[in-house]
Amino acid sequence: GMCCNYGNGSYEVWINNMSKGSGGAFGSSATVDLCDGMPTPAPVAPVTPAPTLPPTLPPTMAPTLLPTPAPVTPTILAPTLSDPCVNVQVSIGTDDYPDETEWSITDKEGTVIVSGNGYTTRNVEHIKDECVPTGRIYTFTILDTYGDGICCEYGEGSYKL
Repeated sequence: GMCCNYGNGSYEVWINNMSKGSGGAFGSSATVDLCDGMPTPAPVAPVTPAPTLPPTLPPTMAPTLLPTPAPVTPTILAPTLSDPCVNVQVSIGTDDYPDETEWSITDKEGTVIVSGNGYTTRNVEHIKDECVPTGRIYTFTILDTYGDGICCEYGEGSYKL
């Protein structure tokens, strides 16, 4: 992991300025759920009840007023999203073995939305900005293929979201 046999590394995961998780001690991987629950469903138009009482006066021979039109149920559209995606910034600080580090953000079905690997530069911060669609549940996973994490006896690796 990132802590403690080989130094004192740590991580914290942030989405829209909210901390979603943090830590440092892990073996070859760590996983953070990026959403707390399912998206809020769109509002549904309320049902207008049918009239229940008959008219109180008997009908006259000739109508005096035009009949009142039947009530119309208003159409309520689902809210539109002014920002259909949320910006996620992933910062990876490589250790002495950058090629062992890889990460991904997946949706709840396991589809990879964005990922990073193939790092070749030691002890350098790599930043990737990505706008991911809103209304979904995501998971961030980071791996060290050797299994010794990214910090600290073999460099001061780190990551931030």
